[in-house]
Amino acid sequence: MAATLRKTFRYPDDDQPHGLDNRQELDEEEQDKLIQELSTKNDAQNAFYNLVFTIVPLVATIAYIPAIFSSSVTAGTRFIYIICILSLSTTAYVMKFGPFDSEVYRLGEPGVLAVQEGKSDPRSYLFYANTAVCALLSLQSWYMSSSQGHDDHQGLILGILPGVVLGVVVVASRSLIEVDIGELEKLKYEYKGA
Repeated sequence: MAATLRKTFRYPDDDQPHGLDNRQELDEEEQDKLIQELSTKNDAQNAFYNLVFTIVPLVATIAYIPAIFSSSVTAGTRFIYIICILSLSTTAYVMKFGPFDSEVYRLGEPGVLAVQEGKSDPRSYLFYANTAVCALLSLQSWYMSSSQGHDDHQGLILGILPGVVLGVVVVASRSLIEVDIGELEKLKYEYKGA
């Protein structure tokens, strides 16, 4: 028979002598300062990511420049690529100037699609129109690449690129969740120090 040695379970505070506490209490001023620091850091991060995801659609427009000036591209295809560029520009505009409001975040609907209750924002209609254009461009490029005898991967990719970028921007905008200062204020506690 083999004997098994087991260690006795100890709580993390069991290592400290009784009466000593590892957690340091924060007074009200320190709590306010911490809340303000978290809010400032969150605002800076949101501004950075908002800028990055505004630039992404504009960078994606570079893919269309060689195709537009190519001599092998028809006038109809050039027109479709110009619509793709306009769609990407609209995506950048909606990301930059979208209805991001802390009230909307508290309603649980963050991001581009969010609008305040009872108020309509023209940018939301622009977003829906851009979504419809992206869907039509994707369907058109898929139809054109499947109906042609050869595989036109470049045309397919350039046709669905605005929809893919719009999807990435929507996911990114929904991820930009603001710190709710009101909730942090509720978590404050009374300092019971000396």
